[in-house]
Amino acid sequence: MPKTNYAKYGRKYKTEWEKELIFKGWLKKATDVQSNMNDLKEAYCSYCNVVLRAHHNDLVDHSKTAKHVSKKNSLNIKKQPTLNSFGISTKSNESKISDLKLAVHIAAHSSVRSIDHLGEILKSCGKGSTLENIKMHRTKCSQLILNAISPALSEQLVNDIGDHGYSLIVDESTDISVTKYMAFCVRYFSKSLQKITTQFLGLVNIERATAIALRDITLEFLKELKLVPENIIGLGVDGA
Repeated sequence: MPKTNYAKYGRKYKTEWEKELIFKGWLKKATDVQSNMNDLKEAYCSYCNVVLRAHHNDLVDHSKTAKHVSKKNSLNIKKQPTLNSFGISTKSNESKISDLKLAVHIAAHSSVRSIDHLGEILKSCGKGSTLENIKMHRTKCSQLILNAISPALSEQLVNDIGDHGYSLIVDESTDISVTKYMAFCVRYFSKSLQKITTQFLGLVNIERATAIALRDITLEFLKELKLVPENIIGLGVDGA
């Protein structure tokens, strides 16, 4: 393929051009294959999918062509769709707080199954308030307890224990599905309550109930909670 007179001047593409406002977003250096197939033209327009001479004035002229302007405008209008455009509305903070308070109440005082009916009753009686928009059933309530409330309360409990001494109360049990669990409670002096208190710390699924396995599970559980094992001053077990 014959080469143009441009070839003798060498390649002059400058990467700093890409930072100029008029070239930003579309100007790139052509690949070696693109350049060799197009008489050593080194610049590439990603909007128009064409290679161009690496002359600043030529690139400016190209940016003003009708084809380039049309391509640029068509890309600029393709914005990320919002949730509202799909018919999905976002909840207010008041509604989120109401959901969390209701889930905490269920976790502390009732079974998760009861929220199916309680949520509908509150929605019916709360016309004109944030309760009117409550949409809470057992699946959502369970996820709020598991993924939002439980981690927050666990972090609050660990912070309350701090670097002070504490005692562990542990017990291994089997549920109706023959799955073994290790239950942990902690007894410590609460800085916030200013008294000695016993709190539920967590429940861990176990595969074996040997002494070594239970020891390793306990240490790993304390590590996950960022509680220092050396601060244990007492251990309560059921005759193990």
